[in-house]
Amino acid sequence: MTTHPTSAKGLILSLVVASIAALVVVPSIIDRIELERTRQQVSLATIALTHGEDGDILQRFSDATRAVARRVRPSVVHVMSAAGGRGRHEMIGNGSGWVWDATGHVVTNWHVVQDADHIEVQLHDGELRNATLIGSDPSTDVALLKVDGASLVPATRTPDFKTIEQGDLVFAFGSPLDFRFSMSSGLVSGLGRTAGIVGDGRRGGYEDFIQVDAAINPGNSGGPLTDAKGRVIGMNTAIATQLERPDGTGIFSGIGLAIPLPMIESVVTQLLDYGTVRKGYLGIAVVEPTYPMGQMGGDRAPAGVLALTDTIKGVNSMEVILRCNDERVYTGQELLDAWKDASSTHVNLEVLDLDTLLTRTVGSSLPPRWPDDKLIDATMPIHDFVAMHDGPTGGVIVTLCLQNAPAAESGLQPGDLILRINDRPISTVGQLRSAVSSIPPGTEISIDAWRWNRPKTTHRHRATLAPHPSFSR
Repeated sequence: MTTHPTSAKGLILSLVVASIAALVVVPSIIDRIELERTRQQVSLATIALTHGEDGDILQRFSDATRAVARRVRPSVVHVMSAAGGRGRHEMIGNGSGWVWDATGHVVTNWHVVQDADHIEVQLHDGELRNATLIGSDPSTDVALLKVDGASLVPATRTPDFKTIEQGDLVFAFGSPLDFRFSMSSGLVSGLGRTAGIVGDGRRGGYEDFIQVDAAINPGNSGGPLTDAKGRVIGMNTAIATQLERPDGTGIFSGIGLAIPLPMIESVVTQLLDYGTVRKGYLGIAVVEPTYPMGQMGGDRAPAGVLALTDTIKGVNSMEVILRCNDERVYTGQELLDAWKDASSTHVNLEVLDLDTLLTRTVGSSLPPRWPDDKLIDATMPIHDFVAMHDGPTGGVIVTLCLQNAPAAESGLQPGDLILRINDRPISTVGQLRSAVSSIPPGTEISIDAWRWNRPKTTHRHRATLAPHPSFSR
């Protein structure tokens, strides 16, 4: 069978036309299908949000957030501080605050009103009032103001701060970048944070920050941080950021820091009652369990054999054996081997006193029973040693107890692992310092501690805090 050339050309032309049509028509059909599918999705989502459970949940959440705003906003203030003379004042501070009580006391950050000789407060309804600085505590960055007049709406404070946990919903109030009486939300990202930013330059500050991801910016300082019920749990204070504005202040990068309520309450209550702030004192030095066993507060952990016993003649407990007959030793087994290699059971030991960091040489003889489990590598991390003895995780290790100080009188000893103060978990040195400093002198506290060489349980000690020497006035 033969094909006419004209027919072949027609067939080819038809195929080309059909292909072009397909290229035009098919995408159009697909677009219409996708459009219809999108419309159906929008329609279903609208029904779900309008009539379904999803919409009810989101609306209830929105209603709850509005309720938090209505509850908190009347207690939030904008704080303006100025300095100068001869009737001329220059603005030096701009931040936030919150009403402590109905008589006109307002809490803010010390750095907001630092060096001010004129303070003005704007209430939530726009009214401006003069304020006086009643007192402050630079070591915690807390200041207390008294606003002229009364009839203020105080903030509601949480009755149980111990229930605050990572993941809790929080709201930050204040005047970020001078956008006054703003509100942002986020989560508690962490607890017990330190940043080394609090203090007056003469003495160190006390930090135990709540870390949040709620937006906090310059101007938020001093504003309240609340829980999901609108109850104050802390005070916005700082941000951690690598971004800066031209004036040197930071820009929010997702890490906000707030002073916890117990620290604020301790400072404010003392300022109201005594006009000054006194801080509790235990009389101990502590390190975190990541430190080497032999460090015990020193700058560097000496390599050697840490003795946890005084059964070796001439060596006290918590001293480091560096050499046996001039042979360097690092473990209990190396010490025993060096002793056995000696020509006599009597050897000379070079011993380091961790308190004085002084070494001495002592004559010693092989003990009748080798205390293998009480001779450890001085560079071993403390938490590894604790784990070897089935101890708990967390806490801080006591390295020094001052004689006749509250800690020593309570029965605490160097080597004890402090886990809780007044049932509050302790996992960092900063948390311990802040927990103790937030409690006035003369108050009895409970200290839960674990000791490696006693039954594998936590023991409760009780101590009455002394006045901190640096804050006794």
